[in-house]
Amino acid sequence: MTSTVVQVFSWLLMVLGLSYMFQAEIWIRLVKDAMANTHKYFTLYLLILITGLVIVTEHNRWSLDWNVVITFSGWAMVIKSTVFFIAPQLMEPFTKLIDMGFIKTWIRTAGAVLATLGVILVYQNVFN
Repeated sequence: MTSTVVQVFSWLLMVLGLSYMFQAEIWIRLVKDAMANTHKYFTLYLLILITGLVIVTEHNRWSLDWNVVITFSGWAMVIKSTVFFIAPQLMEPFTKLIDMGFIKTWIRTAGAVLATLGVILVYQNVFN
């Protein structure tokens, strides 16, 4: 199961990263809408929670290699979705960042980082 989790997550990082890079405006609209209408996104955050839980239960490896990227990401998914379910108001300060001009650049930069990480992980885990 660990191998499957690693491969799926590697491809997911690559595709999401590319989406962040080329569709930043759509992601900004999604975040704005999610903050204004949290009830509409419970299903999305449930999926994020389940994905994170699968990662941390099947691939909880704290080592000094690429495995820690997947483990860290899984824990981030679990923590973020848990906060969203228990106290969504804690996410409100982040809405101020959306109104600032640098958010589009930040999303694109994050996309480049995620896509690069995804490519590296895909190469390491799928083609080796």
